[in-house]
Amino acid sequence: MIDKTSTNHRQNATPTYGVAFSLYLYVMKAGLENVNENRKTMTKKDCKPHFDLQVKEREISEAIVRAMVKQNSMTVGMPTTRTVAKHLGMKAPELYKLLRKEGVLTKDEYGYWFCPRYDNMGLGLMRYFIYFDGDGDQCLKQYPVWTEKGVELIKEMIHEQRAN
Repeated sequence: MIDKTSTNHRQNATPTYGVAFSLYLYVMKAGLENVNENRKTMTKKDCKPHFDLQVKEREISEAIVRAMVKQNSMTVGMPTTRTVAKHLGMKAPELYKLLRKEGVLTKDEYGYWFCPRYDNMGLGLMRYFIYFDGDGDQCLKQYPVWTEKGVELIKEMIHEQRAN
């Protein structure tokens, strides 16, 4: 199923981000998470712009959550990698390792992503979740859920791996 004669598809595998996650990254890079630090140096005349910044921050945060909820609602009933691995007699880390080795998924600090080569093939969608770490900071992770086409690709990969 995977063309191993083409250019090495494992190199330069940059993740393609979903809309909600791209918006989240933009907000974090814009520095809006540092509003508390800016409050320390504010004067009275700075209150109006600061209030506007808080409103914009809240609006952006709500837009991110709405986009994630919408994306997650589209993934209801789709099997996770753990479920697929369980049905194939494997453990999820083993399957993730195989999918990364074959260039289907890549991993970064935010979780697993479809590599660009497989991103628009209809193999699955991303499911997002927000949690708070021990320091109380908001964190975002995402992981793939699979369509029937994606599950078939995984089965073919497993069959090829076991045949070799």
